[in-house]
Amino acid sequence: MTDPEMKEEEINYKPNSIKCDILLVTSSMQNQNGLRVNDYLRYSHFCRKKINKLRKLYKLTQGKRKFQKNEITADKITDNKILLIVILECERNWAYGMYHKQELTALGTDIKRLRYQIMRKFKRSVTNAKKILDLCEKIGDSQTQLEAKAYFAFINSNYLIFKREYNEALTLLKNASNIYDKISSLKDTIESIEYKEKINSLKTSMRLCIYNLTKEQDEIIDEETFLKNVDNIDEIEITEKIEEIKKKNQEKPINNADEYEIKYHGMNIPIKNDALKKTFLKMNELKEKINKESDLNKKVSIFQDYFNKIDEANKITKKEKSDQGNESTENFAKIYQSLLSYIENLRLIAYIEKNNHFINEYEKDFDNLETITNLFEKDNLKLKYKPQEIMKLYDNLIEYENQLINLEKENPDQSYLIDLNFREKIYSLCKVYYVGLFYILNKKYNDTHTLMFHTIEKIKEVNEYYDMHKLNNISSLKILKEKVNSIEKMCIFIINMSYSKIQQNKNIEDPKLKNKNKDNKDNKDLMEIDTTKKEKKIKYNPYLYDEIIKEGKSNLTKEQYLTMENYVTLPYNDFIQVRKENTYNNYTHIMQLPMNTQLIPPKPIVYDLVYDKLEYPDLKDKIKSQKSLMGRAFGYFWGS
Repeated sequence: MTDPEMKEEEINYKPNSIKCDILLVTSSMQNQNGLRVNDYLRYSHFCRKKINKLRKLYKLTQGKRKFQKNEITADKITDNKILLIVILECERNWAYGMYHKQELTALGTDIKRLRYQIMRKFKRSVTNAKKILDLCEKIGDSQTQLEAKAYFAFINSNYLIFKREYNEALTLLKNASNIYDKISSLKDTIESIEYKEKINSLKTSMRLCIYNLTKEQDEIIDEETFLKNVDNIDEIEITEKIEEIKKKNQEKPINNADEYEIKYHGMNIPIKNDALKKTFLKMNELKEKINKESDLNKKVSIFQDYFNKIDEANKITKKEKSDQGNESTENFAKIYQSLLSYIENLRLIAYIEKNNHFINEYEKDFDNLETITNLFEKDNLKLKYKPQEIMKLYDNLIEYENQLINLEKENPDQSYLIDLNFREKIYSLCKVYYVGLFYILNKKYNDTHTLMFHTIEKIKEVNEYYDMHKLNNISSLKILKEKVNSIEKMCIFIINMSYSKIQQNKNIEDPKLKNKNKDNKDNKDLMEIDTTKKEKKIKYNPYLYDEIIKEGKSNLTKEQYLTMENYVTLPYNDFIQVRKENTYNNYTHIMQLPMNTQLIPPKPIVYDLVYDKLEYPDLKDKIKSQKSLMGRAFGYFWGS
């Protein structure tokens, strides 16, 4: 024997040099090439074509004209793709056997020739699977060896089930399920889905074996108790290898740039796409800049960059999803959908934050009584920001909050949904308040008066919601609650001011009120109407008296109090009566009789809508009386 031949027998391969996730590779090929619709023949043809391509690529062909066997050995495997050739040969034989098994099931009769063909293909696939196991034990790392062991157990159990050797098949299936279960605990969320799907398919085969082993017994045996009695093969060896993999993973240095994971709706979604990873990291940097920046204009420009990055992340995710094609599994589709929902969630939260920054800047001019008083007293008041601008911003906030609530309906954390609903209520309340300020600018004091009462009712609803869900522990919501309290005080002030303006416009003095005040001079709860002033104003401040002075809740400064003191309070019953007289929509719940009628233009669409409700006149007699002489003659001879 020559020296070169001696070298060939020596070990020329590197142990632990190859890492291959056999299950992930095979399931990906199966899903994309026919097995989602149980087309085993298509998958076997794919395997044959792929083997030929890989052999040509790595120059491992088996002769052009004359067949020369070129067996793949451990020293020839320098890449995962060369090991894939052996896996594909096993998959091709298994898929062709399954195709014939489908034919046999469809025929409904046991054809010996077809059964022999299936047996031959399954046996050949077991031989290939054993070869994969031997190769992986020589050159594969610990995880690859476990994967090969589980793969061999699955292929062999499939062959044994067809031979009706259910006891041995059940042992192999349990072993494969045990290995896949332990490997799945080491994988991330996306990869572990494939392992769990495989475990579920193995459980179906195990149930078949248990049924056939226990069908002759009269007693009903539980599956779990039956499986406990089944032996575990190489349990100690499997555990040792799993511990070895865990140690290696712990020894690897953690690099935040290389590993990025997001949490959404209780799921940990790892980001493996480098472009998407960089985009998310850049978004985090921009978010930090926004929090540090104090100038509004600079914040807006940073927000624009942030929104551009969100669009970029959205495009990358959609492209990655489309590259997977329609053949991707349902679970993978759910992962991508969750990722897209997460990106949309970030967009909506950023929109809300941006609008809130604008609102905080714009509201500075409206958070004191002096400005509100100027709105009432001064004409053509020049404001830096107008109430209608703030109304538009709150409109945007309500829209974004509703979109966010719809997006987060599947969120297992219900407290987050309660938080969102509370914010939406506050934004609606603030919008109504600024509509009232807009009415003040337009001198619509009746509308302002009514709208402020409506705002106070909404404030009560917000406070009830806040107390019912015990939101006082959330610091971000406490700021909003303080804002609601300040709006309530402003509403009370505006109610009094608007009522005073209504009375000024009437320019009358009510004699009934004068008589009532004369009869009740000794009553401490009343203050006399000032009739000495030439302006003849009915001064009225029920909220100031009932809510602040009487209950000792005055938080006003001296100047603010003197402004309010100009308006004398009335008894509560008189206040109710005056309120009824001056509020135009207090009796909207009462039907007016006779009802107001409105003329409708006679258009075709109106007649189409009310066709069934109209009563048309009977015109038969009129038509008969209007027949001509020729018509009568025609009717006499040919008519009825």
